[in-house]
Amino acid sequence: MLIYVLLTMTWISAMSGLLHLLRRPRGSYGDDVRRALAGMWSPGDVLDVPEQSPLYYVAGVANAFVSVLLPLFVLGAFVFKLFRHDPLTWRRTMTVETTGPGWIVLAPRFFNSLTVDVADVTVRAWLRWVPAEQPNTLLNKPLQLLGLAGVSDCETFPLVQAGQPTTCWIWLDRAAPGPDPGPDPDVVDPLFTDGDGPKIRIQGDDVLRAGATIVVIAEGITPDLGEQFRSAHTYALTDGVDANGSYQDITPDVSDQAEWRRFEDTQDSFVFVYGSLMREEDLRAAGLAEHDHWPARLNGWERRWNVASDPAKKDRVLRHPDGSTFDGYEVSLGLERCPDGFVDGVVVKVRYTTLAQFDLREEEYNRTDVSSAVDWRGRGPAVPARVYTYVPKPAAVREFQRRRLNRSMAVVGDYYTSVLEAGRAVGAVGDDFDRVTGLDGVQVLPLSRDLRTAPR
Repeated sequence: MLIYVLLTMTWISAMSGLLHLLRRPRGSYGDDVRRALAGMWSPGDVLDVPEQSPLYYVAGVANAFVSVLLPLFVLGAFVFKLFRHDPLTWRRTMTVETTGPGWIVLAPRFFNSLTVDVADVTVRAWLRWVPAEQPNTLLNKPLQLLGLAGVSDCETFPLVQAGQPTTCWIWLDRAAPGPDPGPDPDVVDPLFTDGDGPKIRIQGDDVLRAGATIVVIAEGITPDLGEQFRSAHTYALTDGVDANGSYQDITPDVSDQAEWRRFEDTQDSFVFVYGSLMREEDLRAAGLAEHDHWPARLNGWERRWNVASDPAKKDRVLRHPDGSTFDGYEVSLGLERCPDGFVDGVVVKVRYTTLAQFDLREEEYNRTDVSSAVDWRGRGPAVPARVYTYVPKPAAVREFQRRRLNRSMAVVGDYYTSVLEAGRAVGAVGDDFDRVTGLDGVQVLPLSRDLRTAPR
């Protein structure tokens, strides 16, 4: 109603001025205001004025037409807004993240802003960019999304609850094992700059970020209302991409407005290391020493020698000092849940490329979010942070338990020594580390790791 009144007053002001200019002889302005106002519902007040120009009478008829069209337009816009509501609120930027094993992705996010659930939500994405070699050409490319079922042209969410944030992944690149003879993963940062300017490598294309956009489209239905909807958001690949941190999660089923205000925030990512990487020289060898790192404690867990892995899967052979092959599995350090336990270790700040390297290298481990269990020992970051650690996969632990009976596995002597030295460096003492040094009956052998040269 207020919009209608304001539009009516604006139109009357404009029409009054026009009639005042066209009227001959020119009368009082107040008289023309009265005619413009009355003419909105009855053009006779204007048409009955004798001996005026044709343009004067045309203005009077136009005034009457507007009086009919204006309320219809305002009412139609109101009805469209009322019954055509977009239920999704999109995050303003996409984050660059890593999701295992080794995938580097763009993550657009939205949440259901209705008070009812929406269902059968299908998300698609398109890339629009001008290639550097064809500056007068605009290219459009459908992008693939990465979901629990793998890579596909779209991602479907059966149900998005009211107030629930939802994430979809547009894959950029995937870290792959390095070329022979090295077993280390080869991770290439998809965000880079060359002679043409800042670019992003996305699904096989090196795209100039200036002028490039990604359009994300979501379609679904609100079961309670029986209404279909379509929602879209466009991200510029310049200021619409945040590569500096992880997403700030909203706690499920919490309506705290302070949490929703953090929907746009990101967090730094850290990895809690608890083995040989606690040593400064090992951090340097892994290229992590230049990142922020300091001692910390992980509550609710304890160290265990509980991971058995096949060296052949990493293109390795374990050899005795005489050169003969050790035909067994290698034992590595892991974690085990313990409500009253704790683990002293080191937290290291990492980027998404480093997480991709960890995800590929730690094949027998799952990257696990332990942010709420970390005691920063008074030296943590000033803002909330995301902390991951690597927990043994159940299959690796089962293999350890099976081989423990026939002693067909061993800890490499140099690795065992490096774990002890790393533990002393961070002051890891007590029952937790005593159990590690005791090995729980696992043998330590002076083995060396060699790259496999013979075919498998």
